[in-house]
Amino acid sequence: MHAPLALALTRLGLRVTVVQEGPVPSVSRHEGVELHVVRPSHRTRLARWSTRWRPFPAAHSVAWSLVEAVAEARPDRVHSFDLVAYPTLRALGTIAPVIATFHGGAAVQAALRRPLEATALRRVTACFTAREQAEPWIENGALSPSQVEEVFELSSHLPFRRRPRLPGTPALLHLGRFHPVKDFDTTLRGVRAVLARHPGTVLHLGWREGTPPETPGVPSVRHGVASPQRVADLLAGADCLVQASVREVCGRAPMEAMASGCVPVLSDIPPWRRLLGPLPTRFPVGDAEALADAVDRALGVSPEVVRARFDAALSWDQIAARYAEIYARPS
Repeated sequence: MHAPLALALTRLGLRVTVVQEGPVPSVSRHEGVELHVVRPSHRTRLARWSTRWRPFPAAHSVAWSLVEAVAEARPDRVHSFDLVAYPTLRALGTIAPVIATFHGGAAVQAALRRPLEATALRRVTACFTAREQAEPWIENGALSPSQVEEVFELSSHLPFRRRPRLPGTPALLHLGRFHPVKDFDTTLRGVRAVLARHPGTVLHLGWREGTPPETPGVPSVRHGVASPQRVADLLAGADCLVQASVREVCGRAPMEAMASGCVPVLSDIPPWRRLLGPLPTRFPVGDAEALADAVDRALGVSPEVVRARFDAALSWDQIAARYAEIYARPS
């Protein structure tokens, strides 16, 4: 995610230095972007080991090597891609004003930890895909509404292209993990409802991890673990991408679908509401019949309209321009 955004920012004339942790320290430069890879310090590794039993151990201690490398770069703004690594975020805030992008995680539940959260986020500009995602932090008192900005977390470089169609009329595609948050049960029930209306329907399954469940009563093709090239080919040959998630940060597969011109049929959750914009292909969470209705609407949407929406609001250049506007504001 960092590389295409960094390159898009340099095209706008910004000086960009990327600092990240890795096993082998290095400094390199690529198309105007300077990349510093730093090893975690001994005290950082020790702190993470001591909290290894907790979710996201890296969120509970300061990434000292990273903070020191950022300080040496003497930035005007610091952009963190982890909103919930509060100790590190607080340390970065002593260097320059911080912009932090929500990349998963949750607001703290324990009352004793809320002061740390509030202190770390006191002067942070917090970027979420959709403003509704910030509500738990606002309810905690850690963020004010004025600190929250809407910016898409990611984009895609997939080209707009249509390949020979996948089998099925329509050819529907589920792409991604098989995890409870994806609510594949609703997808499957919804596809059965589509099949009752369109007997030629075929569900295509591609995944990045896990094993897909059985699809009784639904003609399906299992394409296996999908490499980036396979993802591009599946999206280019499908009529619709169907996703029934109950929550998401942004949604990689729907963003890739938008870039390739594959019509996304998505549950009506805040980040996907923003992603689709005027496209009429949302359905209420958990509603299989509404999913089938949304597929019917999607079959009337052209790939060109989908790609036009992507170009207007979702490309890396559009996201970089949005961030550049936020960086330029007085701290």
